[in-house]
Amino acid sequence: MHGQLRRRLSALSAGLLLAAFAAPGLAAADQPLPDDRDGFVDGRFRDVGGSFGDFSSPLTQSLALLALERAADVEVPAAAIDLLRQQQCDDGGFASSFRAPTVSGGASPCSSSVDTTAFVVQALGAVGGQDDAIAAAAGWLLEAQQPDGSFASADGTNTNSTGLAALALRLAGEDAAADAAVAWVLDEQDACDAGSTGAAIPFNQDERGFVELATAQALLGVTGVSLADATLSGTDDAIPTVDCSGGGIPDGDEALAAAEWLADNISDEGFVESQFGASTGVTIDAIAAFAAVETAGDLAGTMTDAVVAQAVEYTQGASFSEPGTVFAGASAKLALGMLVAERDPRAAGDIDLIGQLLGTLASEAPGITVACDDEIAPGTDATCTVSGLLPSEVVGVEVTLNPTLFDDEITADTLGTATADFTIPDDAGDGDVIEVRVAAFGLPVAAETSVTVASTDDGAEPEPVTPVEDDETEVETREEVETGDEVEQPTRVDSGISPSGVPAAALVALASGLGLLLVLAGAVTVRRRPLR
Repeated sequence: MHGQLRRRLSALSAGLLLAAFAAPGLAAADQPLPDDRDGFVDGRFRDVGGSFGDFSSPLTQSLALLALERAADVEVPAAAIDLLRQQQCDDGGFASSFRAPTVSGGASPCSSSVDTTAFVVQALGAVGGQDDAIAAAAGWLLEAQQPDGSFASADGTNTNSTGLAALALRLAGEDAAADAAVAWVLDEQDACDAGSTGAAIPFNQDERGFVELATAQALLGVTGVSLADATLSGTDDAIPTVDCSGGGIPDGDEALAAAEWLADNISDEGFVESQFGASTGVTIDAIAAFAAVETAGDLAGTMTDAVVAQAVEYTQGASFSEPGTVFAGASAKLALGMLVAERDPRAAGDIDLIGQLLGTLASEAPGITVACDDEIAPGTDATCTVSGLLPSEVVGVEVTLNPTLFDDEITADTLGTATADFTIPDDAGDGDVIEVRVAAFGLPVAAETSVTVASTDDGAEPEPVTPVEDDETEVETREEVETGDEVEQPTRVDSGISPSGVPAAALVALASGLGLLLVLAGAVTVRRRPLR
């Protein structure tokens, strides 16, 4: 090995020493990075199976900890708490995606997210014993808060991020900052008059966004009720009505007015509706909001029935994913919603959501493999695919055939795969061997393979195609093929090649009107990302 790969391996050794002994820049989290790939995944609740990859994140990990902490007869795995602590960025916040190992010995960049940090604070507060991490997270939130009290996400300043941040600050004891955040949220709330049915809390006054989601999540901050504590037990069963005839929302009734609007926008089937139809995830958010405001208990119960009926679809993707698929975040969120509604998450129809969630807990990273195109010829483009990676993991790949054909770092997608593309030199000879090596965090040679160059020209003269000129050749015409319901293969007495050089079977498919459909069926795959 040589070139960039050798330099990466030197950096890898240095990085491991720093991670093991110094752990610089991690004082806020007091949780050094792991020293092997397994440490990046041990304790992670991850999506299992299916063809979409793994969309688990620190936010979904937080939902899992909240659900397990509230569930009866189950202990939150210590590894799951440690893994979440490990995600804390140097500045004290938490990023929206899991940190992944890099070949240089560190971790992928860590950019703190308001929403994720707020959910993590709720989870760490629920499991207990995490005061230092919570204080560091609150410190970052204080730095991120804008002068008017608001918070921004990647989509701009908004009420649901600000509401979630207000809740986290309240849990951390930063009441003045929490009060400022709540005041900004209520300033963004819609006006209410005698003809209004409550008052929504839009994304912001310039962009309404998904108003039901913004209202539900903002209400957690307005009420100061964590998902660890929200419950429908003892909630007023009636839908609230707020009298705005005096020209606005009466002081102290802002949360009730928002809940009244939210209740009025629940479908007859018990769901929050999005532009894509019923949203199970946001319906669960609304159930938690009603619990936080302590109102609309009967409606929230109906909504709980509705989301539980979707357990198989929501947590396993029954209609669009492979058998055996389990979405960890959806499993955790539905279990948490049932717990808020005082339901048993072990009886979500035929699904034990707690058992299903625990079944997604990882303990070690998958093994890394590499495979290249089967046929590699001079002057052609080729691809080697590295599999078994963690999402966003960075590995180094070196492909050599004197000269080096590829020597660079590649990053895995959500499926845990990454590709190295290169071109075979025109002067490569038959039998030349291409060596492929993959280096990963803690693994100088994580995987390797070799592939032999084979020319597409075997040196033999092609056999001439003799035109058939006698009258005995039977070739069905297009019109003959298309008659009747059944399509028969045309018969020839020659080699089976059509006069135009196109295989006869292809002509039959096109003639029967199936050709385009066959092409689309073979070349187009519709992929749906599961809703959270």
